[in-house]
Amino acid sequence: MLAVALCVAGGSARPLAQPGGELALPGEWVSRRPPAEVFTAARETLLALGFRLERDDARTGILMTRRRDYDAGWPAGPALDLAATQTPDAATLYVRVAPGFHPSRLVVGAVVETDTVFVPFKLPIARGRQTMYRQEGFADFIAGRIAARLGEQFEPLSTDSVVRARQSPPTGEAAGACAALPRPAGGVVDVHPRPLQDVALEYPSTERRRLQGGTVRLRAKVTEHGTVTEAEWLDGVEERNLVAAAIGAAGLWRFEPALKQGCPVPTSVVFEMSFSQAR
Repeated sequence: MLAVALCVAGGSARPLAQPGGELALPGEWVSRRPPAEVFTAARETLLALGFRLERDDARTGILMTRRRDYDAGWPAGPALDLAATQTPDAATLYVRVAPGFHPSRLVVGAVVETDTVFVPFKLPIARGRQTMYRQEGFADFIAGRIAARLGEQFEPLSTDSVVRARQSPPTGEAAGACAALPRPAGGVVDVHPRPLQDVALEYPSTERRRLQGGTVRLRAKVTEHGTVTEAEWLDGVEERNLVAAAIGAAGLWRFEPALKQGCPVPTSVVFEMSFSQAR
């Protein structure tokens, strides 16, 4: 049995270097097209790749697919930086086009399940399975297909909130409030972030067999467009595989962002994720 709680407090994936030297958020990009166009292109891309949609919500900009067997025409293990003993077996996608920003902010989160063939056998005699959250290689592949459908090249989204505001500022009623707000905006927020989409934990099989469990507490940041960054262990269980699973799942959550003076702002949260054996 798995339980997840979220407490608002007052790295899941490593930042990547952009061509200009600026650090970028893995799996997050800027598109020059309006959010509605990017959302439509993302939806059409997923369907064209054979995914079935579990969630299709234009209002929040969320697309979530069902688990799909991995296609032979998709990037192979080496292109995904998998170990030589791993082969991709299935994938699930969590895509969001954050409303209220222009140029658009696109987020692609990929979960890839792998089979492991233990060398030197190279046959499915002894196999193991692994769930890889936020698989960056497959997320890049999906983003590239969406960009191709739109006929453009996406710009990586900066890790720095001030730079992000220049890349893709808020629109609508929030625009004026954000322009007047000091950067970076710190202190207590007026409205705390609210989860829009959670992601189920996968209990690592080794720890399940060993009856290892407990609660992992993570500290993370929620960006002004509702993605989770900089997740790190805070306290609780220190088992490496359980912490990695908790961090991976937390990184795929999506939020309505915190608000300060009507402006979406980054803030901190604490996740509590419990792994327990049902007796």
